[in-house]
Amino acid sequence: MNLGLLKSVFNHAESTVIWVLLGLFALIVVISIIQLLRIVHNVPEFSWTTQKIFLFLCFLTCSVRVAFFAVVQKSDVNIFMVNFRDHPLSTVLDTFPVILFFTTYTLLILFWSEIIFVAQNSEESTIQKAHWAFGTSNFLAYSVLFILWLLLFLLPHKKQSLDIVINIYLAFLVIFAACGFIYFGGRLFFMLKQFPINTTSRTNKLREVGLVTSVSSTCFVLRAILQIVSVIRVDLDATWEFIFFYYFVSEIFPSILILWILRQLPPRRDSTGSKRPLINEENSQNRYDSGFYKLRI
Repeated sequence: MNLGLLKSVFNHAESTVIWVLLGLFALIVVISIIQLLRIVHNVPEFSWTTQKIFLFLCFLTCSVRVAFFAVVQKSDVNIFMVNFRDHPLSTVLDTFPVILFFTTYTLLILFWSEIIFVAQNSEESTIQKAHWAFGTSNFLAYSVLFILWLLLFLLPHKKQSLDIVINIYLAFLVIFAACGFIYFGGRLFFMLKQFPINTTSRTNKLREVGLVTSVSSTCFVLRAILQIVSVIRVDLDATWEFIFFYYFVSEIFPSILILWILRQLPPRRDSTGSKRPLINEENSQNRYDSGFYKLRI
């Protein structure tokens, strides 16, 4: 077969995959902002809740991804090889969403930890420590990435070594997030399973927490593995199958899953200004009520 024709067919397939990925991320951007506006319209009395911040971060992360793939389409850039001096814009647009994704999902881990601590009647200092851990881990994550970007700019002759360091660092962050999902998601799942009152809402939340924990943890571990593989086998970056699988498994699928779970709007307040109770039984006051009720916020 004509080699020129083979190259043309491959380039067309790769370009098609990039456009498909761009379209999928753009779809998530649209869904995120629509869902955020629906919540603001439905419960305007709430300020920035966890659900609103999560949707905004999801919107921001996928917007940067859309910009990244638009840049990739217009230039000959190796997607997994960062080069701040030659391609500063593509490098930022490629690596920065990974950190934003880390922030987005550690926010969900923080939310789950708050539910667990409230349900267990933990002291306020315990919840404050969880907030401190969330803030510190994210501050360190952004700081280290900015330092690595600076080193890429100042030490261009060390580009290949720094590229390996950056990819391993991003893989470490993803593994860290996966461990958080497994630990807190598992604890929340078994806590809900022990909830004494069997309601439809409890069953739905049990299924949602189990689904998010298992799927997100699996996707994050796969992302870390693929991130390492892309460093060891640089030639894989030239295959459109690997590119599509990497972004679909690591970002698109877990984002769609969370957006689907968050499709239900928070309950409106009644005429007295209070929320409709989640559990209708009168004598259901126990140590799990407050934490379980918070799942609807």
